[in-house]
Amino acid sequence: MDNSFDADSESGFVFVPKFLVPEQADEETKKLRTTVDKVCLEKDLRSQDFKCNSCGCAIGIMFGKFRSCHYDGHNYCYECHGNDTEFIPARMIHNWDFKKYPVSKRVKMFISHFERDPLLDISVLNPAIYAIKEMGEIRLLRTQLTYLKSYIFYVKSSCRRVQKKNMAAGIPLRTCSFVFHH
Repeated sequence: MDNSFDADSESGFVFVPKFLVPEQADEETKKLRTTVDKVCLEKDLRSQDFKCNSCGCAIGIMFGKFRSCHYDGHNYCYECHGNDTEFIPARMIHNWDFKKYPVSKRVKMFISHFERDPLLDISVLNPAIYAIKEMGEIRLLRTQLTYLKSYIFYVKSSCRRVQKKNMAAGIPLRTCSFVFHH
């Protein structure tokens, strides 16, 4: 399973795997979503009945080699776990651990797809994180950026109103660049 999505060059549409669409997600994807904020411990093979967590083929000492996924703790065959690495969100939030760990192919696709989406509310999961100086500064900067964004959109809409008013009155078109000189 690769990390890319199929694109139809004629229509311009991109086909997203069904399991990534929340309404159509299968049970495994729903479990991945609920596991995103939990540091999972490695499962023993017996708890998986010596089967790959994804495809169900036999794994273990007598059957075939396996790899452990550090995101969900399950064991996978070499076909379903390519030894790709990813940041583990729960380890970042709770342990301040920013190392990449081996994950299964399905988890790799899941994390890659959702890495820019805000799935977690850090202030709820780990409120003490803002006691760390850098995180407190980041929160302050993000708050300031939110206010700045509102200001810029307000100025932009005001400039449009002035331009429309001037055009209606026959006054030459001017920009509101004077606002941004400070």
